[in-house]
Amino acid sequence: MPTAEDLDDPASFTSRRETAASEFEDFDAQLGKLLDGGFEATDDPQDPEDPDGPQEPKP
Repeated sequence: MPTAEDLDDPASFTSRRETAASEFEDFDAQLGKLLDGGFEATDDPQDPEDPDGPQEPKP
């Protein structure tokens, strides 16, 4: 179903739909990899590159 933006600018409708479809393809590929066990689990719950990740509780 077209959005208000699509009705206001129908010329760029196709490009917006293609962009949205490619985003879903990337998501689907990553989800498939996750469900197939493609991501390796680590023993260390704290990822040094993810400061918001799980952290040890403070005493």
